[in-house]
Parts: sequence; C-alpha cells; structure tokens
Amino acid sequence: EFMTEIFSEEDELADDSDGKPVLFQRILDIGVLPLVLCKHSVRRIRALLEPCAAAHLSKHVSSDRLNRLVGLLVAAIQTAKDASLASMIKDGMLVDRGTELVTAYCERLELAMSVTCLGLEVAVLVFHMVAQGKALHVSSMGDLLHDCVAFLKECLLDCVVPLLDMDPECELAHAVFNRSQPLHGQMCTLLEAALATTNSVTAITAQHALCEEDIVPLLYASISVMFCSSALLSSGIESNLFESVRRSSQSLLRSVFELRADQRPWILEEILASLIKLPAQKRVQSMHRIAGGKSVQFITVLLLQLLQATAQSPEDLTAGFESGALSAKEYRILLQRHKKAVSMVSSSADFTIRYMIGRCAKRESKGTANEAEFRALLELFINDCVVLLGHPQWPAAELVVRIYSLHILEVLDDDKSDVVLKALALESAAQIASHIAQSQRLHDSSGGDGSGLEWISPSSSLESISRFQTATTTILEYLQAKVVSGESTGAIPLYIGNWAAMLVATLLKGSRSESSSDNDADTGDSGADNSDLGSDDSDSDSDSDSDNDQKDVSSTFDIHKRKAIE
Repeated sequence: EFMTEIFSEEDELADDSDGKPVLFQRILDIGVLPLVLCKHSVRRIRALLEPCAAAHLSKHVSSDRLNRLVGLLVAAIQTAKDASLASMIKDGMLVDRGTELVTAYCERLELAMSVTCLGLEVAVLVFHMVAQGKALHVSSMGDLLHDCVAFLKECLLDCVVPLLDMDPECELAHAVFNRSQPLHGQMCTLLEAALATTNSVTAITAQHALCEEDIVPLLYASISVMFCSSALLSSGIESNLFESVRRSSQSLLRSVFELRADQRPWILEEILASLIKLPAQKRVQSMHRIAGGKSVQFITVLLLQLLQATAQSPEDLTAGFESGALSAKEYRILLQRHKKAVSMVSSSADFTIRYMIGRCAKRESKGTANEAEFRALLELFINDCVVLLGHPQWPAAELVVRIYSLHILEVLDDDKSDVVLKALALESAAQIASHIAQSQRLHDSSGGDGSGLEWISPSSSLESISRFQTATTTILEYLQAKVVSGESTGAIPLYIGNWAAMLVATLLKGSRSESSSDNDADTGDSGADNSDLGSDDSDSDSDSDSDNDQKDVSSTFDIHKRKAIE
C-alpha cells in the first residue's frame, strides 16, 4: 500500500510539466514533503523490507514493482547528483568574511544539502538491500550499487572534505558552522548522513560485494577524509561528529586492508603519498594520547592499526586442531599456520619501511622535492614506534622497530648509501638502543630480574613457564577489555601468533634429540621472522622427521614442561 502511494504521487508529478521545480520547492517547505523524494519514505521502505527474507521477497512484491522501486532509487541518486552541492560550496568559499551571503544562495545551499542527504539515505537503503541479498535479481541493481558508491565518493571528496577543510575566516564557514545560523543544523545532518552511509558501505565490503572499480576511488576519498583539518572545531561543529566521520572512514580503510591482500601495497603507498602532499601543519595536527602522558601521531596509529588488522584470528589458525593429542607432523602444520599469520603483518610492515627508505634517498637519475619530507616522516614514524614499545595495544610497533633495525644495518653496510640516509640510520640506531637501555634500567630499578617477558625454550624451568603464562594472560585480559573501544585492533591475534609459534616450536624442539636439528623448530626468533613463512600448511620440515610423525611428542620431552607449555 505504501509503495502504491509512492507510485501514485510519482505519476501525478510526472503529469505536471513543471513537476521537478515544484518538487524541489516542496522539499524546502517543511510539512509538505513529497513521498517520492523524502528521507522518511526511504527509511520506511527499509523498515518494510527488513523482516522480509530475500527468498520470499518476490512473494510480497512483484518483479514489476521491484523494478519500478529500483528505478525510483536510481532517479533519487541522479537528482542528488544534479543538486550540485560541491559547486555551490566552491562558490560560497569564494565569498570573503564580512560579505553577507545572499538569501537566495543560502536557500539553494540548504536545498542542495537536503537533496544530498536524501541521496545518502537512498545509498544506505541500497547497501542494506545488498547486504541482505534482496532484489539482487533486478537487472539494474548492479548499476544502482555502482551509482551509490560513486555518489558517496563524490560526497566525501567534493563536499565533506572541502567543508571540513574550509578556512574558518570565510563567510561560508560562519554561515554553516555557527550554531546560531539556520544552515548549521542542515550541515550536521549532512555529516550524520555521510557517517551512516560510510558505515553501511563498510558492512558490505566484508561480503566482497564491491568490485575493484568501486573500492579504489572510495578508499581514496576515505584517506582524504581522515586527513581533514580540525580547525573548524572552534567554530561550532561538534567535535564528536567530526571524529566519528573520520573514524568511520578509517574503519572502511581497515576493513578493505584486512580483507583484500592485493590492495595492501597500494593503500599503504597512497596513504604515505597523500600525507606528503599535505601542508606541514596538517601532517601533525592530530595526536593520539597514550599511557604515561605521551602522544604519538595519528598517522602512526593508523599505520599500526592497518598492520595489526592483517593478523589472523586464533580461531582460523587452530581449525582442525581443536581437541586431542597432536603428532609432531600436526604440530609442524600448526607452527606453519602461526608463522604465516605473523608473516602477513611482517610483509606489510617491511613494505612500509622499504617504501619510505626508498624515497628518503637521493637518486642520481632524477631528484624529488619530497626527499626531506619523507625523511622527516620516517623519523617521526620510527620515533613513535619506539615510544610505543612495551605498550600492550601496539605489538606491531616492536615488529616495525625490529624490521627497521635490519634495514639500518643494510644502509650502514652499503658504501653507496646516501650520506643523509646513513646519518638518519645512525640517529635511529642510537635512539632505539637508548630507549631499550632506559627501559631495562627502569625494569631493574622496579625489582625485576632483568628478563622481562622471557621466551620459552626446552631448557626453561617450570617457574619460567609459569611466569610466562601469568604475563601473557594478564596482557590478553587487558587487551580484551579494550576491544569494545577499538583500542586493541589486531593486537590479540598478533600476540597469539607470535607466542603460539614460539611455544609450538619449543614442543617440537624438545621432542627431538640434542643431536638432531630442524630449521622450522628454531626458537631463536619470536615467530615473526620472514624466513620459511610462505610455506603451505602441509609442508614438512626435514627429511629426518618421518619417524617422529608416528609418535607423540611427549616421548622425549619432560612431561611436566610439556603439559605446562600445552
């Protein structure tokens, strides 16, 4: 009945040769909102579709009506594009402070914002339908999804970003962000609609419903939103809303980064390249506070969250090994899984470090104007990671410092390395060593035994194993309490991948005689080494292990230690 009412009104407006201008005027006239283009109608359609399962939708709504509904949604998106909010914002930004905006412009701007909000509401409806698999059989649904993604990208890149980056001194900023002005409420509604739409599109990325053609422009827009200026916060815009829009874009980026390994190098490169293009003051505009009263850059937090998001969950890594005693062969398969999980983080971290180092050095063939900027960015990033060493939420910081230390040695050993880059490497090495020495002194002065969170080996005592268990349990409980707030993104899987690889390797090494050795069971690393990390789960470690495959690992390993480690 509701759809019949909508279609009837659409027919009436279509019969009116001047229907479109009348429709736009109605949107401005509060209380006389037409059903065809009204966000309340869009929300009601979504509510009506909610309880209807995708398989039974055809029983309630005919194909003709679904096609007509999709056609209406396509028209709504096109109408929102035709509102040309982006061009109106550009025009308004050219007006100097003190020059009052004319009433006609303000009315047209409010209208454009209203219609744009409607388009975003339609996009939310479409993303919701796609997420639930509804109306996907409609031939034009794919094109509608593409149009909605493109419209969201345009809103973020051409409307939200310019508005948030606007000079607080221009007259448009005063008209839009001043709470006493009529346009302020409409501006907040626009940001709320953009927030809801970004959250909705993030949900369908997990279902791989978007093609690369849609994802890449959307990610570019999201990166631009994350680096918006916060100068307008003092002009009246709600800081919580501003941060929510930015975090939503960050969540979209993290979701795609986690699910699409093929996009990771491009995403990391685009983030760093976009950051360099920003004015210097905007690169360090947002700081993230950590325990102890210190702060690190927003870009550091973003990169570490992306790196940690690639670590697999413990459930994925233990599939097929939920219960029962394991053979040595099964332990080796489990070891390879955990090593591979950590290697995904390592490879992304290594790419990030290599990318920045590669752009810090001067090239003989061609010089770039960004060498100094990249050196400053690399220095700040490593400094932040050093500061974050020992903070439970950021295990990727230790991984970055470890990988960077290896690259420092490469730079210092290479006679052809850039002189400025060598100086940076020496300074970084000194800072890393100084931080480790200072942390050791603090640990010793607090009554510690100097070992910290020690690694377990076959020679470890039961007391050491017990201390390790207590420490790791405390860390995981602390991180679990931070999951809801998003402060521990990816930290738990990364910790478990490292620890589990080390423990399983210890069980394997302890089950062999002292005369035999196995590269895969070496516990000299923490499970994060890049060697042998690309093997398949079924890979065997050595030709001499066939006999061990047939017996339990406890046969040559102290049963009490084995039980404690398991």
